[in-house]
Amino acid sequence: MSQEKSRRTAARAALSAHLRDAETASGIGAFAVDLQTFNWAWSPPVAALFGFAAEKAPEAFEEWLRAVFVDDVPKIRRALDGAREARSFYVEFRVKT
Repeated sequence: MSQEKSRRTAARAALSAHLRDAETASGIGAFAVDLQTFNWAWSPPVAALFGFAAEKAPEAFEEWLRAVFVDDVPKIRRALDGAREARSFYVEFRVKT
């Protein structure tokens, strides 16, 4: 590996660590959901926000929904259904932690 590539890899790793620290400090996190399978990929703070340990947080959408207030589940489903066409979504909901 060239020195330049090693430097860029180290810089990306440092940036990722700073972003994780910022997420943790601010109480936010980032996630992505596959709109075909409804599997989630998340940053560790998201797992904590939902009450899961980062290393034990489920991928399956249905498992994540168990942490959400039942009254908020329908609007999450509607937002995700709309996201299939719009390719993005926004929804606010409550978590039972």
